[in-house]
Amino acid sequence: NVGDGAYGAATAAATSTGSSGTAWATASANGSNGSGVFVFNNGVTGSGGVGGTAAVVATATNASAPNNVGYNGVSNLSVIAVGNAIGGNGGQGQGSNMNGGNGGIAEIGTIGSGGTISAGTISASSSNGGNVDAGGGLGGGNGGYGQAGANGGNGASESVTNAVSGSTTGQVTLTQNVTGGNSGGTNGGGSTGLAGNASSQLNVTIASTAATIPSLL
Repeated sequence: NVGDGAYGAATAAATSTGSSGTAWATASANGSNGSGVFVFNNGVTGSGGVGGTAAVVATATNASAPNNVGYNGVSNLSVIAVGNAIGGNGGQGQGSNMNGGNGGIAEIGTIGSGGTISAGTISASSSNGGNVDAGGGLGGGNGGYGQAGANGGNGASESVTNAVSGSTTGQVTLTQNVTGGNSGGTNGGGSTGLAGNASSQLNVTIASTAATIPSLL
């Protein structure tokens, strides 16, 4: 059997603190693909490696007084935090009783030693009324293909709850996007993998008269 893509785990973090104008923090992480078996017609068999894990965090803040006033007296200063992570795809497997690798997971958080994942957030805040926008996206890795009778790998399932947050007396826009990985296909009599599930939950508390607009896509 070939090795996993686990050592291709990726973590991305971004922090932006603005003293004036717009504060913008963007981070993106992509896990590596699992190793695969691609030798044909010579009896070589093996299972594909698991896709690597990806994790991301982002924080943007702006504490300056609004010095740009737009329509109806609302500050047009913006504080934007965006984080996206995509797990690696499973590697191809080959041969009867072998398997394509499972897709790697994606998390909003950080990856520590030994692959331990600590939860994190995508957050944007303004202490003086700027508009804030926090968005996070997770994509599970796809299952690896099953060649010559191997089974297809499973797509990674993704679940996220309240991983984005925003705070201001101005306008708040929050977005969480989650996608499960595709199942791995097969030929030669193997079974296809299972597609990954996806779940997103975002609870919003309005602590003032400011408008808060959640979005679940």
